[in-house]
Amino acid sequence: MWDDNKLHAAPPATDGEWCRRVYLDVLGRVPSVTELRDFLTSKEADRKAKLVSKILYDSAYTEDYARNWTGIWTTILIGRNGGLERPHADQSRGNAKIPPATRSLARSRTHDGPMS
Repeated sequence: MWDDNKLHAAPPATDGEWCRRVYLDVLGRVPSVTELRDFLTSKEADRKAKLVSKILYDSAYTEDYARNWTGIWTTILIGRNGGLERPHADQSRGNAKIPPATRSLARSRTHDGPMS
C-alpha cells in the first residue's frame, strides 16, 4: 500500500526529538533544558521506558499531566475549542444584542479630572 501511493516512512526520530515528542504528547509541554539534558546524557539501555514511566507515575509531573489531559478530554467530550470561540463576532458586524447595562456604560461619560 505504501509503495502504491508512493509513500515512504519518515526517518527515525533522534533521541532529542523523541524526548520532546513524549513530553508534548503526555504533558502538553516541551522538556526543560535540564530534563532534556538528563535524558540525552543517560547511558541506560532502557532510558526511553524509564522516561515514560517517570512522566506517567512521578508525582512531580501530576499537574502537567492532569492539565494536558483535562484540556484534551474537555475538547473531545464537550467540544470546547481552546478559546477560539468568537463571542463578539456578531458585534463587529453590527448584529449584536448588547445588554442594556453594557449599552448604558458604553454611553456614559468618564471622569475628566483626577479622582477626588
